Order: sequence, then C-alpha cells, then structure tokens
Amino acid sequence: MDINNSNWNSEGGGSGDVWIGGGSSGGSGSSSGTPAGNIFKKEADQDSLLWVITENMTARIMEDCLGGDLYSQLKEKVKNNKINLEFDFGKGYSYNWEEHTLHIGLEDLEANNLLHEMFHVFQTTQEPISSFKSSMMNREIEAHYAQYLFLQRSAEWTDKKQDKYAKSQRLRATTSLTKYVNQQGHVTTSFLDIFETYISNNVVNAFRQEGYDNYPFKEYSDITNIFPNIKLTTKNCDE
Repeated sequence: MDINNSNWNSEGGGSGDVWIGGGSSGGSGSSSGTPAGNIFKKEADQDSLLWVITENMTARIMEDCLGGDLYSQLKEKVKNNKINLEFDFGKGYSYNWEEHTLHIGLEDLEANNLLHEMFHVFQTTQEPISSFKSSMMNREIEAHYAQYLFLQRSAEWTDKKQDKYAKSQRLRATTSLTKYVNQQGHVTTSFLDIFETYISNNVVNAFRQEGYDNYPFKEYSDITNIFPNIKLTTKNCDE
C-alpha cells in the first residue's frame, strides 16, 4: 500500500499502513477536565458510549508508567489544539497529522492501539514533519515497541494477543527488541556493535514483509538514541 500525504495508520495489535482520507468533523463540545477530554476534542454529536469507551481506554493508558508520562506530555503539547477523534468501521487506527485527527477502529477498541497512535502524535511534536516523514519506518518501529512495552504490563496481554504476536513476523521482530533495548529505550552496551545491523537487516525487513514495504528508513546517526521518544516517556518506569 502507498504512503499518501499525512495519514498514519495502525490496525489492531499494532499493524500499520498509510490510509487515504479521513478528516475532522465540524463543531466541538466541551469535555475538558476529563482524562480523554484533556487531549481529545469531543464533538457535540458524538456517540456518548463511544466517548465513555475512549475515556476508559485513556484512563488505562494513564495507569501505566510509559502511558502516564506520554499522556502528561501530550496533554501539554495539545492543550491549545486538541486532537480530533473519528470512529471508523473496521480495525484500523490512524493519525492524520495535517488534519490533527486520530481515527479509531470500532472493531478493536483496546487501550494499546490507542496508545500506539497517541505515540505517533507525540512523535510529530518532537521533530519537523519533513524529518518525521523521511524516517517513518524508524518511528513505526519505535511506536510498535512502545505499544509492546505497554501491552506486557496490561490486562490486554491475553493468550489470544500473545498468539497473535507469535504468528506475525513483524510482531515477533518487535518482541525481539527486548533482548537489545530495555524498557526505558536504552541499548544494552554489550550489543552496540551488532545492534544497528540487526535493526537494518532483521527488524526493518520483517516490517517490510508485512505492510511497510514503502516506509522510508533512515540509518541511525547514533544507534544509542534509536528510541528517543521512549526515553522521554519512560522516566517513571523502573529498569
């Protein structure tokens, strides 16, 4: 599938692709002060049950060390321009950075999927969009790893989810990163000499085999800083 303009898409369980289309609705209601309302814009005509589900997913994210830090920093980043929400049929999650709109798939309402897209929103606040677009594979691998770290500490890490990870080449590559990178995003010193090659030859290839064949990958200038945004959002996580 092709990259098109500004849509960043992730299906349930973290699989991703780029979608065409998706825009924000007009007119917003007020839900400021609630967990979701601090970062998402609630539309006046939005289904109240879907908003409650969004609140619950956001609350679960806040309970996690990475998720809580991500939420707190994102809340400050978007306080003057909250993220638009749209609910779509299917399992797809996506973030359109030009329209500042996050799409949620109605068939896969899980906190780990919402965290994955929130992480992409955060990534776009940390560098120019031109830089972000030229390293989309790098950022997707980082978001997958952040999602996996969250999942392992979550009630959503069920037998079914673990089986899904075991059967996917891309998701197995994601889990393999724990051998080289701790949950705070730091590369284990003893692996520095081989890790960059492992990423380029193994992890990137696994992602390209499952829907990411045209995502730009940028060689790392400093492999110790492979996951800069995980480092920024895991300061409250133990080693």
